[in-house]
Amino acid sequence: MKKKRLFWLSVFLLMLAGCSSNDDFIEPIMHNWTLNTLLITNSENVDAEEYTVTNNKFYIDKMPVLENNCPRFIFYCDIEKSLDLQTLIIRIIGVKQDTDAFQVGETFLLNQFNASLKPIENWKLLGATEGSIKLVNKKKVDDKDVLTFQINNLTFEKGYTINGVVDFEYEGTVY
Repeated sequence: MKKKRLFWLSVFLLMLAGCSSNDDFIEPIMHNWTLNTLLITNSENVDAEEYTVTNNKFYIDKMPVLENNCPRFIFYCDIEKSLDLQTLIIRIIGVKQDTDAFQVGETFLLNQFNASLKPIENWKLLGATEGSIKLVNKKKVDDKDVLTFQINNLTFEKGYTINGVVDFEYEGTVY
């Protein structure tokens, strides 16, 4: 009986040790984004607006470039029903050799990619000034690669900020 009581006391003490608080750990806050939807805010507007994206594709540009022999991955999507913006373009240049090299969970900071917004009213692209993208899923659909990126606080000139999750389907390779 004494051994049994000692066993349960040990189990209880281990449980208490496992439940001790750790004030240094902060649980990340996750948002359940609707797939292929962007939340766009503009410094001129107080409220964020949600937009569906279409034509969300990516292609690989393997045209030789003098300063870098790595391919460029160009991701783009059209922003539906926006009165101001037409297309989001993200370029990952010189970081990966092919789609197999992308790993789920990888986060790309603005020094590893560049992004632009194409306004509806003119052809001058708005460049990103801060933010990140994270690869959250990688799959094959009908033998095509699909890379899903979470867009995090991607901030552009003229005060636009974009958040969301988009599936980009492989469109082809340019040589």
